[in-house]
Amino acid sequence: MRITKLLFSIVTLGVILSSCLGSDDNTIEVKTPTFAYIQSYNNSLIAAVAGINNMYITSKTLSYSASHDDCVFVTFKTQHGATSNGIYGVEITSITEPLLQEPIVKVSEMPVLENQVYPTSFSVKTFHPQIFLGDRWLFNATFNLKDEEIVEPRFFYNTDNQIEYDYEGNPRPVDKNQGIIDVRFVIVNPNENEETTKKTVIRNDIVGDFSNLRVDKFLPLDEKPTSSVSVNFPLKFRYTKLSFDSRGDEILQTEIIGSWNTSTSTSYGITFVANEY
Repeated sequence: MRITKLLFSIVTLGVILSSCLGSDDNTIEVKTPTFAYIQSYNNSLIAAVAGINNMYITSKTLSYSASHDDCVFVTFKTQHGATSNGIYGVEITSITEPLLQEPIVKVSEMPVLENQVYPTSFSVKTFHPQIFLGDRWLFNATFNLKDEEIVEPRFFYNTDNQIEYDYEGNPRPVDKNQGIIDVRFVIVNPNENEETTKKTVIRNDIVGDFSNLRVDKFLPLDEKPTSSVSVNFPLKFRYTKLSFDSRGDEILQTEIIGSWNTSTSTSYGITFVANEY
């Protein structure tokens, strides 16, 4: 994973943080469990931590708690500024087990999935358009599940269904350098007891591994990036949402989240730069 260019940008962040905190108190403490992507760097491990101030951190804790390409939630604190290469040495105060990651698959027809379950809500929580998080995306979703049922995601780029519909129901193929990702969910251990009552389960640890999107010819990139021009590829996510009518009957409807307008807060996607495609 090429992270050198990103590390140079983090140096500036370190200067900003130090000046904001003041010379008497340069403590940084993150108490809320925060999404992080683990990667190898100079024979050690560092974590790219998402948040308002994206930053790289390192700690001895990483060496025995995680491996390259893992995703975890961490809390940490440090009284040290960033080193010359933009990495903060920190004390990790908590770290989760590595999160399950589901890779995206390219298909020309959607496969038949058993034990599908439909979320009542689904949203993008954390992503980075470049390689800062290793193209790992964090999602939130809410389900109605029976006791002990576990849900896993499935992500598909369906080449034969890059189509969305306008308000009048007319199909519209996506434009160049745009894509729709289909999201499905399956129960891997269904509870067969029909008398068991379902309850609301909120999942904030759904991780998609979208690194395949940067593989040559996975996406129909209309133009390749150059040393001076990057290429944005906006993405939308299509899923089946569960809702209920006034009588309490289930309703399944297709929902799409995202925007082709890259300047909006609801726009998601990846950015291609030279030598990464």
